Amino acid sequence: MSISHVPSSAQSGDLLAAVTARQLTEDLRGAMREVQQAVGVLAYRTRAAHEAKVWTTLGYSSWTEYAQQEFAISRAHAYRLIHFARMASALTAGVAAAGVWAPDDEPIGNRILDFGVPERTLREVHGEADALAAEVTRRLREAHQEGPVDSDAVETIVQGVVREARRRSISRTAVPAPPLVPADAPGVDRAPLLADHLSTIAEQLGTAILEVAPAYLSDSQAAEIIEATFGQRIGADTALAARRYAITSDQRALTGTLR
Repeated sequence: MSISHVPSSAQSGDLLAAVTARQLTEDLRGAMREVQQAVGVLAYRTRAAHEAKVWTTLGYSSWTEYAQQEFAISRAHAYRLIHFARMASALTAGVAAAGVWAPDDEPIGNRILDFGVPERTLREVHGEADALAAEVTRRLREAHQEGPVDSDAVETIVQGVVREARRRSISRTAVPAPPLVPADAPGVDRAPLLADHLSTIAEQLGTAILEVAPAYLSDSQAAEIIEATFGQRIGADTALAARRYAITSDQRALTGTLR
């Protein structure tokens, strides 16, 4: 007679933890997908509202005033939404122009699709919308010559085009950290130079952190992501300060950390 193996309490606990971890992971994956889809909806509705000039119908003098009064967002944020919507629309148009793929076998039409590209990244390259859309079209057609193009291939190509554009933009605008002056240089006060050097480093660090912890997250939410991503390699206080500095350009954000 065979005897069934009965898991020990420790083994049962491990199994339960594994099941819970898997479920939480699936929940997280679903939540991320919902956020990505919401970004596409945001872009579509922002574009529609701006093109329809809804602010004039509602009695506002400008898009800025409309956004401030209706949604309590700043002028800069209001126009960031427009830049984002235009970029997302252009990339969707680029995919549609290739004519090699359609979601759910339906024409793309006037929709704005989610390509898994962060909103902030799209805004940063909005000035190249037409050129990037044309590049997406070209690469999709080339890929189609090698075989069928699915949604994963579309995402990979769009993300690659945007990522390359962002790198070019950063290389054009990056400000090199000022060189440190030797300690024995005569008649030179090194303190201001060192402060500028640290500020430049902090801005670069903060910009990198915004890629994994976007500006719309609270400090506590960002801290959790920073800890999970970087572990002990970057102190949470320093990382959050650099993130706030990258968002605001206010050097007071660095007080007590890098300055």
